[in-house]
Amino acid sequence: MVCVPEWLKPRELTGLDLYRKKPFAEAIVSLHRDYARSVYDAEAVRLSLDVYVADGVFRDDQVDDLFQIIVGGLPVEIRSDRMPFELYIMDGPIGEMCGWMVSNMNRHQPEFALLASIQAMAVVLSRRVRSETGDGTNIYQLLIGLSASGKDGPFKAVSTVLVHSGGSALVGTGSLTGPTAALTQMTDSPAIFFPIDEAGKTIGAHKSNRADPYSSELITLLLKAYSSAWDPKFRHKGMSDKTNNIEISCPHINFLGVGTPETTYGKVIDVESLADGFTSRIVSFDTGDHVPPLVQVQKTDPPKELCDKLRTWIDFTPSGDTGWVLSPAPKIVSLSEAAKRSFQAAIVRWDLMADHLAGESGSSIYRRCAEHARKYALIYACSEKTPDDEITIEQRHADWGIALISWLTDRLITTVKTKVMASQRELDIARTGDFLRKRLTQVKEVYTTEINRTFREWSAKYRGELLDDLVDSGEFLRQPKMTKGRPSLAYSLPPSVE
Repeated sequence: MVCVPEWLKPRELTGLDLYRKKPFAEAIVSLHRDYARSVYDAEAVRLSLDVYVADGVFRDDQVDDLFQIIVGGLPVEIRSDRMPFELYIMDGPIGEMCGWMVSNMNRHQPEFALLASIQAMAVVLSRRVRSETGDGTNIYQLLIGLSASGKDGPFKAVSTVLVHSGGSALVGTGSLTGPTAALTQMTDSPAIFFPIDEAGKTIGAHKSNRADPYSSELITLLLKAYSSAWDPKFRHKGMSDKTNNIEISCPHINFLGVGTPETTYGKVIDVESLADGFTSRIVSFDTGDHVPPLVQVQKTDPPKELCDKLRTWIDFTPSGDTGWVLSPAPKIVSLSEAAKRSFQAAIVRWDLMADHLAGESGSSIYRRCAEHARKYALIYACSEKTPDDEITIEQRHADWGIALISWLTDRLITTVKTKVMASQRELDIARTGDFLRKRLTQVKEVYTTEINRTFREWSAKYRGELLDDLVDSGEFLRQPKMTKGRPSLAYSLPPSVE
């Protein structure tokens, strides 16, 4: 058995090196194991690894360690669901934030660090930049993982780095009782970040059928504000009392929530939110059942150099300190022709995926992918520059945004089908069965037309699938009948039940 090299153990690296090299090393090992099995040529594997030495990624001795791991055993953790290495940003403030967050993590979850770093960058850019296609940097994100799996560190780090960079006014409260609580905070800072801990319970309480009408309006506000980022006179609702009409110019809400699978699926991400568009506005990452080993680390404040870079954007108010609240006059960021082509090609794929899921709840998620990808490309492009620079979204920014959103969306769709749709289907089967049992105490047969009227919110295909399951279970009988000269299907109880 080959021993794990010291440099590859999680806490032997610090900061950016840990963020950069450990996921990369694991990806290299996974890739080259497949390669080694296919070509059965150890020398070819070694020559391939030497490229990383030439590029300055790893030292000779580190490549020797990787080679021994690949050909000699499986001592390092390999996760097939790890984010591909090329999606990690290595330079600029985002890369530096990732390095700092990972070095402060008690559990190594670099995917959480990446999304949290993107969130922080999005906040400092909000209302300050706008792409030529009209996109802002207001994003909603959700970090999902088992309890004590490593999500809280990056979650709290976003507020920490904003405060250390002079952006205290950008950080809102983590608990919102309703829309007025959010809008009131935005009167002073129309660009605001809401860190929502236990998002499943918090959002779920506002969406519950038991929630009072005022509380449930918070979800409506989040839906409307997301698509009204450049509305100069945004009003959530018009009140008869004019003093209650809160008007916000170009609201940019940034939302980062954390939650466990048990409290998130079926509450924040459920069938209703898939239909009304709330889930499609959120970019989420779920670590599944992965919980890295717990290690003790010395916590540090965010590096001063990093905070200084973020502060240059926080202090950037194109229309002046007073005018910025009323009219932000953002810096316009252009797209290169190559970037436009990349986005257009990606839109074709996403539209095909949405068409493939037509009639299913997940199709709306793919319809939003292009908007998400443009936002993330904008954040990446601006993170590499200062407010005084000319900024263009190049092809590499576009390709990164497309790849990141594609990977996260494909994972989410799979999760939705297994954790949301499957459980909802069970509920719908039970609901249909209860209806049939109740009606069959009153009549001998229930016809398809009555079932269709009762469950008209479902597609004919979905209704048919549920009825097939009930018949296959043996609980109900189904026979073709003629009603008013037309063929129909009649459902009844088996003789033993009658």
